[in-house]
Amino acid sequence: MSTSTETITRSFVETSLYREITRWARNPDLPILEVIGPAGCGKTETVRRVLRETGAPVTWIPATQGAQLEALLGHWTLVGGETTFVPGLLYEGLTTPGGFITLDDAHLLAASLQLINPIGDSVREITCAALGQRIPVAEGVRAVLLLNPPSPSLPSWERFKQSLPEQTRDRAVVIDVKTGLTQADQLAIASRHWPEDLPREDLEGIVDVVCNLQTNGVLATYVPSVRALILFCALLRDGAPLGAAFMASIGSKYLDAEEKAAAIAAFHARFGFDPENGQEPGEAPDEKDDEGGTDDS
Repeated sequence: MSTSTETITRSFVETSLYREITRWARNPDLPILEVIGPAGCGKTETVRRVLRETGAPVTWIPATQGAQLEALLGHWTLVGGETTFVPGLLYEGLTTPGGFITLDDAHLLAASLQLINPIGDSVREITCAALGQRIPVAEGVRAVLLLNPPSPSLPSWERFKQSLPEQTRDRAVVIDVKTGLTQADQLAIASRHWPEDLPREDLEGIVDVVCNLQTNGVLATYVPSVRALILFCALLRDGAPLGAAFMASIGSKYLDAEEKAAAIAAFHARFGFDPENGQEPGEAPDEKDDEGGTDDS
């Protein structure tokens, strides 16, 4: 089935999150923005869109597990027998006037994020003792931190490690997307991908189911996102039945059997049939051969 990136990103809806980030981007007196929300809630694509629309230079830095911000500043190396400092992506961002630095998956760098606190201070100079560098922050440089909330299944010490340091949060504007986009926003996005020949009430129904699952605090192994909704629509466009599309994109993602059963029950309550058995209203049950057969002798 064709569920390509082109299908996933074929349209953009100006959501409430888009409007919040746009307000921040237009205020140069707010140097640091933290956007925290679950994977697939639209935060990364929305930030890309807003920053692109500003026309300012953007340094996009994807974080990796175990990385340190100091390493992103640069490193020393030998060139022609002399020790030379080689700037990294973060250094380039800090020294680009009027630019934005975006740290994607910044929760993976949480332990070292205090390094960029001076972006939000009156004395805008970053000191990195490990590299022996003092880096003046260029005029107008601002930072966006994109974080996923720590999984509730992690031990408390691990959740703490993935949380933004208080000193950094105190300098930032915080947008907490919580369970994701609003129901109205998700409906608007999904409608761009919904097959035109299917009833609108089914679209509203699946968005209602997804939003209910998103706000169910008992379900811990999976939280469906707007990305899952778009995948659901893509499967329908490829000819999958409603129930099968739900199971493939949402229902089967729950790792716990009871949570999966709860998701199936939510679908059943809205649509009146079990998505797992593959039979939808109006369909005749599969015909089976008579166990006794016929005697042709």
